[in-house]
Amino acid sequence: MDIAPRDSLHCVARLRLLPVSVLTLTKGSDVVKLTVRDRESIQEAVRRFRKLVERSGIKKEMRRREYYEKPSEVKRRARLRAERRNRRSRLLGEI
Repeated sequence: MDIAPRDSLHCVARLRLLPVSVLTLTKGSDVVKLTVRDRESIQEAVRRFRKLVERSGIKKEMRRREYYEKPSEVKRRARLRAERRNRRSRLLGEI
């Protein structure tokens, strides 16, 4: 009976059967590659993998692309972000 993996912990557990395992996740040209170390527990490998994914920006990109955003909304958000940045720099410049 073959059970489909339900979470990353299960995937790593299945990969751990090999002496040295490699877990990869790709985002366009970015590749997150985790080599499971010798004598490394599953929890440590999953923790390292989550950190690598977080640092690579894959989660942030996924959240950003979860829903379609109209180009006008993108421009509006960028304009508001620039206004806040300018306001902050002006306030810090006066002090």
